[in-house]
Amino acid sequence: MLALWLVLGFGVIAIAIPYVVIKHLGVGVWKRARRSDGAIGLSFDDGPDPTATPRVLDILERAGVHATFFVTGEAADAHPELVQRIVAAGHEVASHGYRHRHALFQSWPLAGFFDVRKALRRLGRVRFYRGPHGAYSWATLAAVWAAGAQPVNWTVEAHDWHPEFTPADVVAKVLAEASSGGVIVMHDGGRGAARVVHALEPVLAGLAERDLRAMPLRELWS
Repeated sequence: MLALWLVLGFGVIAIAIPYVVIKHLGVGVWKRARRSDGAIGLSFDDGPDPTATPRVLDILERAGVHATFFVTGEAADAHPELVQRIVAAGHEVASHGYRHRHALFQSWPLAGFFDVRKALRRLGRVRFYRGPHGAYSWATLAAVWAAGAQPVNWTVEAHDWHPEFTPADVVAKVLAEASSGGVIVMHDGGRGAARVVHALEPVLAGLAERDLRAMPLRELWS
């Protein structure tokens, strides 16, 4: 019985508390900037992807918009030329961990720390880190803060990864929830990428019609 209570106690301290306090209450994690001038952050997770990322970059270039790309270390190692293209086009690169694995379900408590450290060392000095699925543990936060980076999540989740969402649904959701100072997250890798390449152009047009200026997070929190 004592062993069971110890396991349950460890689970509460290591998993439940950081999940509620960090992800849902946002303690220590930036989500919204204090701005009322129409500025809104635009970010992409899970890339770079050799099919979707170039198309996303082309759309952004045509619109004259820059964004923040939260790349995974594995994808950056597999497609370094895409990371170079992101940077060369004037966009911001940030870290999304080395492997796209939920922080609270790492194989052992410190695995998240070493995953984040490896990812940040792979990219060099970056300002922002976003945990896969927006989740953090004490270990991942320790690695982020030790590297001098800032954890950041979002206020608008495009839901582009949802199997029942169409590109039109993605556009409608983003535009319904977008507001000054907020942060939009879309995906240029993984399950959401195929919808994003069709939804991004109307999203950008809709934001402009609402006098919202999409920008990278470095400018949102300038």
